[in-house]
Amino acid sequence: MDTAARCLAEVEDLHRCFEDWFRGKPGADLSHCEAVLVDDFQIVSPGGVRRARPELMAALVTALGAHASGEFAIEVRDVTLRPASPDVHVVSYEEWHRVDGVAMGRMSTAVLRDAAGLPNGLEWLGVHETWCESCQQSAP
Repeated sequence: MDTAARCLAEVEDLHRCFEDWFRGKPGADLSHCEAVLVDDFQIVSPGGVRRARPELMAALVTALGAHASGEFAIEVRDVTLRPASPDVHVVSYEEWHRVDGVAMGRMSTAVLRDAAGLPNGLEWLGVHETWCESCQQSAP
């Protein structure tokens, strides 16, 4: 599988893991997330809050089934690969959350690195997200 296909698969797999977790889907677990986020992983949320991996994982653990009683979906769109080096890849994509009929889009940029032995051969170094005003106008 080429690098672009691996990056697409990884972004989709991680977000499917999150969606299953937040929905409380039977058998949902965070093993994929735990495997692919490096120890010093950081995410910057659309609101500008920076979270390190331990804080993010703790928040995820408490969010199991947070959207089990209503409609919840995550859709990833327009995944674009921007190679940074032979083994580091910058990936941008739109991430859509639909909660009880309301869709909110965010633009995300992730830095992934080749890592043998992982499902798609990639690990996550970091993510930066921002609200997408123009995306809000084209909500599905």
